[in-house]
Amino acid sequence: PRAVLAFYYGWWGLAATSGARRHWGPPDGQGVAGAAHFPQGGLYDSRDPDELVRQLAVARAAGIDGFIASWWGRGGFEDGTLGLLLRAAERAPFKVSAYYETSGAGPRAGEAASARIAADLDWLARRHMTSPAWLTVEGRPVLFAYERVLEEVEPQAFADAVARVAAGGGPRLFTVGPAEFAQTRPERAPFFDALHAYSVVRETHEVGSRRLSAAAERIYRQQVAAAGSALACVSVSPGYDDREMPGRPDPRQVLKRRDGATYRVLWDAAIRAWPDWVLITSWNEWHEATEIEPSVENGGRELETTREMAGRFRTA
Repeated sequence: PRAVLAFYYGWWGLAATSGARRHWGPPDGQGVAGAAHFPQGGLYDSRDPDELVRQLAVARAAGIDGFIASWWGRGGFEDGTLGLLLRAAERAPFKVSAYYETSGAGPRAGEAASARIAADLDWLARRHMTSPAWLTVEGRPVLFAYERVLEEVEPQAFADAVARVAAGGGPRLFTVGPAEFAQTRPERAPFFDALHAYSVVRETHEVGSRRLSAAAERIYRQQVAAAGSALACVSVSPGYDDREMPGRPDPRQVLKRRDGATYRVLWDAAIRAWPDWVLITSWNEWHEATEIEPSVENGGRELETTREMAGRFRTA
């Protein structure tokens, strides 16, 4: 069935709840350092159970079916958040998957990375994927992998790690591999059950507003066609602006929101492409200003667009 999923970042921390400030930079006027926008409800902690319940309620009201939670390793901060998120989702009800970001072994790590991936996936399967809130396809737990993972191992090695989980008595995972942003990367298809592009910013940030619709529709139709009989995913985003983040290379890519028009245009193009899943980048990646979560600068505009477009998508 069709689904609307949003990439979710559970790395935000405050001293009162988590013992330390995490990812939120120091206060910078009304804003916060390292982010272009400021949360409308103020800074929050991703491990605050009340905050998780609130976020899930807001997301459900906007037509979102589930979150793809960024995950950075066994026992890490985001791992703890994932467990709390799943417990909240079980009561919502709401679906959750994980975004496997890295093995932590570094680029071209080969066998070392493959072994760590297998251990990570076994951990996820045993500790988290047993939750009834975990997203599944035909009974198989869904796992997304970020592009960085295939900088560490070849696709075959990742597939071997997935097979090791099943051989060890774990579930047969449904893997959604990276297609390297808007590229289709057909050579990767045999190693995953589906492919996804996290973002189309690279291909659209320099496209004028008049040409954005045609450019996005071309990209999305190519992605859906490349999926063939496999599950087809396309990604939409309200914008992108990481200029407040230190340490990233210049020139920075900026996809302007254009008072909400960018998000609407991308959604329109996505619906016309007829995918199975629409992935929203993102619920709360404040560093890159891709969030649809309400902000001081944009209010709840993107949530209203999501609610409208998700309804259209399901009935198209």
